[in-house]
Amino acid sequence: MSTIFKRTQQLQKFSKQLEAQPVLNEKAEKQPEEKTLIEPASINKPIIEKEYKQHKYSTAWFKISHKKLNDLASQIASKPVDSAILQMQFSEKRASNRIKSTLALARDHAVAKGLDRSSLIVKEAYVNRGTPHKRMDIKGRMRTGIKEHPHSRLHVVLTPQKSIDQQKAEKYSKKLNKVRSPGVVRQSPKIINSVPYYNW
Repeated sequence: MSTIFKRTQQLQKFSKQLEAQPVLNEKAEKQPEEKTLIEPASINKPIIEKEYKQHKYSTAWFKISHKKLNDLASQIASKPVDSAILQMQFSEKRASNRIKSTLALARDHAVAKGLDRSSLIVKEAYVNRGTPHKRMDIKGRMRTGIKEHPHSRLHVVLTPQKSIDQQKAEKYSKKLNKVRSPGVVRQSPKIINSVPYYNW
């Protein structure tokens, strides 16, 4: 009986200790830790707008010979954008409509970048030759061949044209930066140990 009595006393003490301790509900009691937000350094920096000096644009790959497209590229190169669009508007070539829309879109993109529309010129116009698409060429008497359809595209670079005063100022600054001699006059050296006949 003594052992049973001791065990009951121990159980009663243990139950009292459990009642004294507060029951922790992990979901209810735990509070989220406050996190300090670190602001990135880029927020405090001043925003500097990028200045564009040119705009590059190109057509998609389309079915045309690179030789035919190169003729149109040489026609619009080094001309103002508006006059290049006018050239393509009255051209009888099949690809002129595509190039005209490409030039108009490139002009609008350049204006959106901050370039002056009135001074835009086509600085470069060059052609890339693509891989030709091969198709079957059916002939008579059970014979076949291979057709090759050429594909190419046109690249255009638009830049603002400099005024005459700016061109003169750049030319003058280049002349100033050139290294020039002070204009020393070369003197003839003294003749030493001369011989009575010519050396040549």
